[in-house]
Amino acid sequence: MTYLKPIGFIGRLANIFNRCQSRSYEEQYERGVRVFDIRISFKDNNRNVIFRNGRTAYYTFSFFEVIHFFNKKMDCTVRLSLDSTNAVDPDFQRSRFLEVCNYIEEIYPFVKFCGGTRLSNDECLYLFKHEHENGTSRQIDIFFDGTSRWNKFCGWCRKSLRAICPRLHAWLFNNYYIQRFSDQDGLLILDFV
Repeated sequence: MTYLKPIGFIGRLANIFNRCQSRSYEEQYERGVRVFDIRISFKDNNRNVIFRNGRTAYYTFSFFEVIHFFNKKMDCTVRLSLDSTNAVDPDFQRSRFLEVCNYIEEIYPFVKFCGGTRLSNDECLYLFKHEHENGTSRQIDIFFDGTSRWNKFCGWCRKSLRAICPRLHAWLFNNYYIQRFSDQDGLLILDFV
């Protein structure tokens, strides 16, 4: 959801590095995307869901509107994570995240949910039914492409470029990742599709 307007001055500055999509979720869907990485948090003990990527929060319309859209399409996977980098109350963030996961899984049966983790430490907070029944949905590690020192170095360079300039990284490597990993089992999550 990083195509949305970031909240605050610091958010706008950080968005230079955090932005990884320029198209709305509807446009991404029309372009063939079926796996969506959504990171959320909750502001100051408020029950409203906020889209987030690292330290940047984004102005939101409705989290549930997005999930409803995916449910109507009946062929989407959503990796949902709690990104509570600036959380005032981590226990509230955790309990509210669990409520939201349980709710959306019951109300939106045609979305395959996975993830359920806290991004800061990769702690599993919620195991979605889809993952429990079908095994964990593993994200393909696009930066690990072999065991030789050269391959490790190239992976480190690509990862560094993605951190500094995600749009350039996507422009240079998305086609490579699609060709290289399309036959592998797992979720291939790319920026700027």
